[in-house]
Amino acid sequence: MKNYLLPVLENYYEEILSIESKLRMSKSLIEIGAKKIKEGQKERMIFEAITCFRDISLIGAEENLFTPDYSYSVNLSTLDEEVEKIMNERCCYAVSQCYEALENYFVEILTEYLFFNQEKLLELKLIENQTPLIRVEIRDIIKRNQKINNKGLIHTVRKLSDHFRDFEYRNIYGVSITQWFDLISMIRHTLVHNRKVISPSFLNYINEQKANLMFDRFFKRKQIGKSICIYIEMDRASELINWLNTFSHFIFKSLSLSLGLKINIQEYNPYRNL
Repeated sequence: MKNYLLPVLENYYEEILSIESKLRMSKSLIEIGAKKIKEGQKERMIFEAITCFRDISLIGAEENLFTPDYSYSVNLSTLDEEVEKIMNERCCYAVSQCYEALENYFVEILTEYLFFNQEKLLELKLIENQTPLIRVEIRDIIKRNQKINNKGLIHTVRKLSDHFRDFEYRNIYGVSITQWFDLISMIRHTLVHNRKVISPSFLNYINEQKANLMFDRFFKRKQIGKSICIYIEMDRASELINWLNTFSHFIFKSLSLSLGLKINIQEYNPYRNL
């Protein structure tokens, strides 16, 4: 029987590849551009910018463009530092995008699983009466039970799959996969909603969860301006994306095995069309 969960995984990998490729392309283009700018140049201003706003209450005013007393500038001597900051921004953005893609994948693969096995909805106590449902209704049920940091989704897979329970803690990385995913969820929240700034509550979280070593595996702390921020280097971002891909496969394999579906995935072959 064809594995109807596989297209969901394939769509996820296609999206992730696009995100990571754009990240690597950005790094190459920025570094090439910076190198050309520095060739045979003396100290000078490379870039300077200000921002502006309008007052919407000044109807009919001849002048309505104002500039706050702030500016951004890059000199030849500070170019390398600014390139590093830009790449950190790009890496943080890519990690956040990849997390969002994984979160969406998690919902979609459970939707497909439960659409084709609707009796499981009753077993999981997600519905009270067995009634045929369409995909959008099942997706809504899953999202209502998603919970903070997707803990509801993990709980669902744990109940459905022996394979997930067997390797949730005993795996090639020697870590609790669910603890790791919870940490990444918290980091994604900090990147998106706190503009990378490490808050006291986040510090309390990693201390209480004894997640400092796991944090240090992928991330650094760096002072940017007046704040201590999460800092991600390119190699670490790529490794983290690989872990997200591995987690997505773990979910796919766990759900597939619970149904007796094939788990084969066609791998890339550069010589296939030659």
